[in-house]
Parts: sequence; C-alpha cells; structure tokens
Amino acid sequence: MFFLGCYWFFVTLGSWQQYALASSIVQWFFEDGGKIKPLRKALKRAFYNIGSAALDALLVPFQWIALLLYSIAKMDSEVREQY
Repeated sequence: MFFLGCYWFFVTLGSWQQYALASSIVQWFFEDGGKIKPLRKALKRAFYNIGSAALDALLVPFQWIALLLYSIAKMDSEVREQY
C-alpha cells in the first residue's frame, strides 16, 4: 500500500508539472511576455488544478493496460496476416 501511495504521489507531481509547463508556454506565446510573469501565473493556475492532476495519476495505470491490450491485439493481427 505504501508503494501505491508513493507512486500516486509522484505521478501526481509529474502531471502537475506538465500542466504548469504547458500553461506557462501558452501564456508566453499568446500574451505579451514582457508584461506578465508566465511561470508565476502558471503555478497559481496549477495550484487550483491539483485535483485534475491527482485524477490523471489515478487513470495512468488504466492507460498502460489499454496500451498493452492494443499492442497484443496488433501483434495478433500481424501474425494472422502472415498465414
């Protein structure tokens, strides 16, 4: 249980960091970069969206399972095409 809690925490931090980085790049690109502090604004936005990052961290293992099943199905179809 401790491992799952640590895993969820670190994946949440990773999702939160991705959101903050993307938000700061969007603000820098679409707004005047000299007048705003994009990183400070992005971290403030990301703080209010930490729940979305936590939900994303809960859904990541399901994404891995879906990708595994997709790759197995793709390999099976490639094998059937050979015969």
